[in-house]
Amino acid sequence: MAGAEMNERTFDRTKDVAKLAGCNTRNVEYRWSIFHRHLKQLPRGARVLDFGAGSLRESFELCSLGFAVTALDLDRATLESYAKDYAWPAPPEIVAAASLAGLEGRRFALITAFDVFEHIEDPRALLTQMQVVMADGAKIFCTVPNRRTLFEIIGRVNWKVGLALGRTFTPGVPHIQFKSPREWRAFFESCGFRVVDHDMAIGFFVNTWAALTTIPALLVRKILRKLSVKTRPYSSPAIAGPRVMTLLDSVDQRTRWHTLAAWNLFVLE
Repeated sequence: MAGAEMNERTFDRTKDVAKLAGCNTRNVEYRWSIFHRHLKQLPRGARVLDFGAGSLRESFELCSLGFAVTALDLDRATLESYAKDYAWPAPPEIVAAASLAGLEGRRFALITAFDVFEHIEDPRALLTQMQVVMADGAKIFCTVPNRRTLFEIIGRVNWKVGLALGRTFTPGVPHIQFKSPREWRAFFESCGFRVVDHDMAIGFFVNTWAALTTIPALLVRKILRKLSVKTRPYSSPAIAGPRVMTLLDSVDQRTRWHTLAAWNLFVLE
């Protein structure tokens, strides 16, 4: 979720494809159909809540498809800033809040929560709040990471070490929930939801190579900034460019090591 400290567009996805259909990441254009399959079952005009709306990319897509969208995130100024980047067919209702307490009288046919639960201190409490505002037969579309990937392993170590050293993290930025695909499934079921559909995206070879080539470069840039050394805008090194990543993606598609892929795509009911 985009907080008040994040007006610099930390999670700017305005130029990316909506996660309802895919994501352009690691120099690969990933596309999936899991969410659109279930979206087709909803009547146009149905109420949809885009929770953790961020840069409003999903809100814009849902509005364009004819749904009545409520976009919720922490900071109104950030949401309104992003809203100016789109040619809205019908603008969403923008709500600035940290919880769903103000929406308890509503009933939504769909809640989207892309890249949300891994940032939340108590995702179980959030899911309980979501149940209150869900209409009969409503679904949740969500994406959550796989703790088995190198990015997540390093992220968890960085977070744990930071906490041990007394470092403060901006709320909503670091990942603080780390689960495998099976653990996420068990967690959602323990919260009273049924997993209607599940898929994995961003294969092992692409994701691992991206981590091996990206993290050292970003670490060096971070050190240079602390030393007040100016750096150029970051771009992927040639060894992680589109040609290399497309080749690795083809290997991922052949091997299909789903349990080691980076993202879980869940449809919950």
